[in-house]
Formats: sequence, structure tokens, C-alpha cells
Amino acid sequence: MSGRGRVHTFSTVHRAFLPGFTPPYTVAWIDLDEGVRAFGNLLAEEPRIGMEVQVCFDELPGFGPVPQWRAL
Repeated sequence: MSGRGRVHTFSTVHRAFLPGFTPPYTVAWIDLDEGVRAFGNLLAEEPRIGMEVQVCFDELPGFGPVPQWRAL
């Protein structure tokens, strides 16, 4: 898989629910170029639906590698 796609929808979280996730942070559903949808943290200052993104993985203590999406 290419790891590229577009933001389908997103939500910015303003409350702490889990250790390691410091608010505010944005989570998103991503429509991948291959036709499937994936979920993860969206790393963008001004998120928008349709934004092109690329997956990256960061190690989160206690969770392992987690997918994150960077704007292209």
C-alpha cells in the first residue's frame, strides 16, 4: 500500500482520555488511494476534509507504533 490518501472526516479532541495523548489533538478517518479507510492521528495545523496525507508511524510508550497522518 502507498500510505497515501485524503481526509474523509476528522475531530479535534480537547480532553485527555488516555495517557500519552495530550490535548488538543486531531483524529481522522482517511480514504486511502487503494480504496480502504484507515484511522489515526492527523498532524495538521489546519485540518480540512479532502486534504492529501501520507502515513507515518511514531512509537507511543505502552501502545507501540501508531499510525499518524501528515499533510502533503
